[in-house]
Amino acid sequence: MKPVQCGGSETGRNWIFRNIDVAPGPTMIVFPTEQSCRENVDERIIPGLKDSPQLRTHITEKAHDLKKGTIHLRSCSIYMGWAGSPQALASRPIRYLLLDEVDKYTAWNGKEADPVNLARARLTTYKHNSKLFVLSTPTTPEGVIARGVKNCPDVREFCIRCPECQELQAPDFARLEWEGRDESEPDDIKEVGRRLGVGEIEPEYVCDRCEARIGPLAWRQAVRAGEWVSVGFPPGEHPLSREVGFRLSGLCAIPGIEGVAREWMKARIGDMGALQYFYTNILGVPFWGDAGGDPNLKVDARQIYDLATEGCRRYQVPDWATSVVMGADTAKVGHQYTIYAVGSGYQMQLLDYGECSGDEILKALDKEWTTPGGKRFKIRRVCVDLGGSNTATSTRTEDVYRLAQREPAHIWPVKGWGGNTAPSQTINTTIHSYTPPGGKRSPFDVKSSVVDVGYFKDLLAQSINQATWHPFQGIGRDFVSQMASEEKRLVETKIKPDKSRVEVWRWLPRSVGVANHYWDCTVYALVAAHMLGAGDVEPEPVTPREIEERSTWDTGRISSSWL
Repeated sequence: MKPVQCGGSETGRNWIFRNIDVAPGPTMIVFPTEQSCRENVDERIIPGLKDSPQLRTHITEKAHDLKKGTIHLRSCSIYMGWAGSPQALASRPIRYLLLDEVDKYTAWNGKEADPVNLARARLTTYKHNSKLFVLSTPTTPEGVIARGVKNCPDVREFCIRCPECQELQAPDFARLEWEGRDESEPDDIKEVGRRLGVGEIEPEYVCDRCEARIGPLAWRQAVRAGEWVSVGFPPGEHPLSREVGFRLSGLCAIPGIEGVAREWMKARIGDMGALQYFYTNILGVPFWGDAGGDPNLKVDARQIYDLATEGCRRYQVPDWATSVVMGADTAKVGHQYTIYAVGSGYQMQLLDYGECSGDEILKALDKEWTTPGGKRFKIRRVCVDLGGSNTATSTRTEDVYRLAQREPAHIWPVKGWGGNTAPSQTINTTIHSYTPPGGKRSPFDVKSSVVDVGYFKDLLAQSINQATWHPFQGIGRDFVSQMASEEKRLVETKIKPDKSRVEVWRWLPRSVGVANHYWDCTVYALVAAHMLGAGDVEPEPVTPREIEERSTWDTGRISSSWL
């Protein structure tokens, strides 16, 4: 799986040429269309055979042996096919099979088997020493190449080597930074694109290990020093497998990080097609788009804007509120956060959002929020995500645990359930011992909750669709886009022994790399409300903070008021 124009097809042809000279056998190359097949034979394959002194020795004296449909050489024959011709794909046994740009093949028509499986069947005779090479720029997560790579027992990412810390890491578009990347107005976006084009702005890649900033020239050197690394294994080690999937990021391709930055700014002022082109062709990753989501659990930007026109004001608690809660995501430095008023039936009104430090979260606990009728509230609970990047001296997980120790009655570490099946409880709270990374550091007791985020995302989407979730007037475009960044998708259909079908749906990003921090923060705020039963209780008066509960935490006991 790869971006465009990175040498993928050329690699496939060189593999075929190597086989001709070293280990010949019947070969088939399959293209998306008949026209692309003929163009490749005329412009690439036959000239490649004729222009190589070594390969030229395998060409026979008969001119008709270099036909467009079949090339007969002294050592083997090469058969050409295309996805729209089942007859061309199902005629003879093959040892080597090259499937080029499989995501552009014609769809299954219900009469013949799909083109990929038709071609694969040709390898049966040579199953002891056959080889299949499949390559493509991806389209969607359900495309042939994305599913094929995902299902390989050995999946390898091309990882770059940081010139500062020398650590190998898979390229991540989210870590590519430049001045003006997050501009929201079309004219500003165009200006940033212009400055990128003339070199006034240079993008920098931020190492996720040492936070070193890598410019375009150093990035090319980092790519040259890169290696293929099997996911889940240390560099140099690979699982024993007959199938290997390779993922090449567009950040490692010829345009470099400056070219990717320019294309991203173009995509941001284009339509959905421009965005899809950026992800699939430039980055080389599948594009989620807007199709295929659950229509009953879909949140779009128009909904968010429409709900913000009903007179809600920032910082003002509605009279129907029973509690105020906060949700915080974990960034490289500090946190993104949302603060909500919650009422009966878990009606929610946005009071504030933004970015803050851990100390500012502590200060927020002292702030009073008032209703037009004069009722006063303080934040009763803050649910903080345990994930995040490492810092120079600690992990973000440790930072969150340390923050919770300072206010154990109010700050609650949470993390999403990562299993393939639904958890047994929507919220599962435990006390356990946490050992900080690094040598000679003492473990300490912590509390945390594993949360079924899929369940709470369902509740949040239903609340938005039923207009019981309210943003205030004047919310920013970035907040709106992040609240509409995910949708629920059908990812798998399982057939049970009794032949019944079970559909597996999950919340996934609409497109790879899109920011979703405020969506996650809102989910954590909803979790905090459910922990407290805030949608079912009467408003409680502001009381002094329960300082005495800190001592119960030190003894490893949890006060019942925390649960």
